[in-house]
Amino acid sequence: MKIFVSSLWAIFFTFTAVAQPQSHHLGEIEPEYLKMTTYDADSTASALVLMSRGEVTFSNEGIVLMVHKRIKVLNKDGLSFANLIIPYYADEKLEHIDKLKARSYKLDAEGKVVESKFDNKNLLDEDIDGYYHQKKAFIPNVVEGSVIEYTYELTSQRYGAVHGWYFQQTEPVLWSEYSICIPSAVKAITLQQGEHPLIEKNE
Repeated sequence: MKIFVSSLWAIFFTFTAVAQPQSHHLGEIEPEYLKMTTYDADSTASALVLMSRGEVTFSNEGIVLMVHKRIKVLNKDGLSFANLIIPYYADEKLEHIDKLKARSYKLDAEGKVVESKFDNKNLLDEDIDGYYHQKKAFIPNVVEGSVIEYTYELTSQRYGAVHGWYFQQTEPVLWSEYSICIPSAVKAITLQQGEHPLIEKNE
């Protein structure tokens, strides 16, 4: 399911889908997810999205999308989630990515949490087609059983539309949340696509 927000009217929206709230603080990973080895509801899943949050605000610099995600790697096919790719519109410097934090967590032989942080010195910027670029980061020390976590901000001066949000992904999602706070001077509409209903929508 995807949500689009484009220019017409609104004050504040919160959309949520799939039901299991997680801690919203960076680094607070529930022990049960570090110990998890399979996801009973879908034994074929290579990864489980524990939390996917998007928050949109308006600032003097533009429209700011804050993204915070946690992903449990269940098997070797899920290791691909350690390769983080964030596309953005770079033409005329209308969009940029800031405040990227990425890390992985795993349990050692004694059951202690081992945390590995991504060094922003290793962040790559790749030109896709002259208009769009993408930031590329490889989150370190990810193995089967790891939990991946990352946050970043995308600031855009493309005021015609706000970035859409996918509640469902290729792998199962436990909790997905998208909120947007729009100044009263701006008018907006929302366009919702997908067959699964939202469990909560506040306006």
